[in-house]
Amino acid sequence: MSERAPAPARPSGKGDLLRLAWRADRVSTVMVAATMAIGGIGPALFMILTGAAIGRIPEAVEMEFADGARKVLGPVAAAGAVFLVTQVAGKIRFTVAEVLGQRAEIVLRERALRACAIDQGTDHLRDEKTRDDLALVSGVAGGLPLERAFAGFAEVATALLAAVGPVVLLMFFQVWAGVLVAAAWIGVRAVAGKENARRLELLFGQAAALRRADYFRRLAVDGRAAKEIRVFGLAPWVLGRLDDEWRAAISPTWRSRRGGDVKVALLTGLLVVIYAVVFGALVNAASRGDLEVGAFAVFLQALIGASAISGGTAQYGLDVALAPVAAVRRLEERKAEHAVPPPPATAGGMPRGALELRELRFAYDGGRPVLDGVSVRMEMGDSVALVGANGAGKSTLLKQIAGLLDPDSGQVLVDGVPLTELDRRQWRAQLAMVFQDFVRLPLTVAENVHVFRADPVDEATRRTVMECLERVGLAKKIASLPQGMDTLLGRDLPGGAELSGGQWQRLALARAFFTISAGARVLLVDEPTANIDPAGEAEFFDGLLAETEGLLRIVVSHRFSTVRRVGRILVIEGGRVIEDGSHDELMRAGGRYREMFLAQASAFVAAPGEAGA
Repeated sequence: MSERAPAPARPSGKGDLLRLAWRADRVSTVMVAATMAIGGIGPALFMILTGAAIGRIPEAVEMEFADGARKVLGPVAAAGAVFLVTQVAGKIRFTVAEVLGQRAEIVLRERALRACAIDQGTDHLRDEKTRDDLALVSGVAGGLPLERAFAGFAEVATALLAAVGPVVLLMFFQVWAGVLVAAAWIGVRAVAGKENARRLELLFGQAAALRRADYFRRLAVDGRAAKEIRVFGLAPWVLGRLDDEWRAAISPTWRSRRGGDVKVALLTGLLVVIYAVVFGALVNAASRGDLEVGAFAVFLQALIGASAISGGTAQYGLDVALAPVAAVRRLEERKAEHAVPPPPATAGGMPRGALELRELRFAYDGGRPVLDGVSVRMEMGDSVALVGANGAGKSTLLKQIAGLLDPDSGQVLVDGVPLTELDRRQWRAQLAMVFQDFVRLPLTVAENVHVFRADPVDEATRRTVMECLERVGLAKKIASLPQGMDTLLGRDLPGGAELSGGQWQRLALARAFFTISAGARVLLVDEPTANIDPAGEAEFFDGLLAETEGLLRIVVSHRFSTVRRVGRILVIEGGRVIEDGSHDELMRAGGRYREMFLAQASAFVAAPGEAGA
């Protein structure tokens, strides 16, 4: 698997973050900005007031206690008030920024979902760059939660504002002192920032390895894999792979630190020299009497306060937390690349006549062709089975018909109209689909069937749901659940119940029947009876065909007891349709279908002399 480095977090700019925060909550954004201003002005004002208080102490010592106390009390009280307001503003800023970050994260994740929900198909979701960016958004690939990004930005920006005052104060002492200290800190910040960006680019460039490490981490704690891991003693192997993948991903970042740390150390040494020179100048001026005690105190605090220019560790955390913002922007740009103008043709009520595949060719990621010139015409009312070895392209063909994958060449024609010219959403509304890896939603039974496609979900909808459950033979099972069709499905959910594999498959078929009740005209089913016991398979499939008479029905199955019941069978091999006909026709032809059928049937024929043969 290739490992590409996404653009580092820094080029996304703080502007993206500010726009995101403004969109998430304008009032909170204004509050954070106000507290940032207070945090920026407060330190310099505190330095001036404490310097004034210290400057009055020698004179106050010569006075009566009460008079001396009054002389110092004013600036001390003012300094205390400024300190209190600054500290309270800091607490408010951090708290509001955290909440704002959480809201901004919700907005960002919605943008990520919308960027990935490209109606044209699913090709983009297999793209490694898309998967790496999604890993950054979810935090798998090293990005920190976005909720910390705005808090980090507020702290860094406030520190920069707070550093302006001290630098200006130092320039009142000596212009060269303020310029030299500011230049030194800016240099440290620039070098550290460049090193941080380089390290982040290396870290985020290992997104694929980090995704693999996260897979092994989830595998180690996933209850579904626990049985195999424990029975086969795989725990040491899983943990070892987790350690290997994590080290492989993080090692380049560790190695890159050596050179950068040397640069920062050299600059820090230079900074120490500059601070020693400025501090010596302050002490010398004070010893000569050129600086009063109060002024000396102000300038000394300013020398310390100028260090806020660096941004501290918050700057690195901010760069890391900004990575999801940059990743979502790339996802949106990728979506724009896939965007196509709305097609002119409507797909409502189609097909009325036929669905045709013409010279269809397709390969995954430039590999060998999975479909290599498939041409077939299917009429409304046909029942068609696709058979062939694993990897022959049967499921891929269903995805082509559904418009989830676009062919490399050739066309899918609906009533003679190319699928590329039809509205994909409208076309999919004409499809009732059950794929082999159907989704098991952690919702109620009823919600798993109607999937919120009825608005509102009224009694009529609930009756339709129950009819669909009856058609797939689940009515009695659902009636036995604690809350009937309102029972949550999922053993880990409070009050939830679990279904067997066969019952889940029937539920997925009930979902397809609900779609048919809403007007779907094509039924696409991948391995419809894979989890249903053989005793009930024939009855179930006969009922499925009877219930969907008049529709175009396309079924993928490896069970020939199911396949023989359809009117037409297509044998796919090497990406092509090599045989086409009914069960009886293909058996008489003595080709590939007959060979596969007899191979499977032989397992059910008793050996000679065996009881019941």
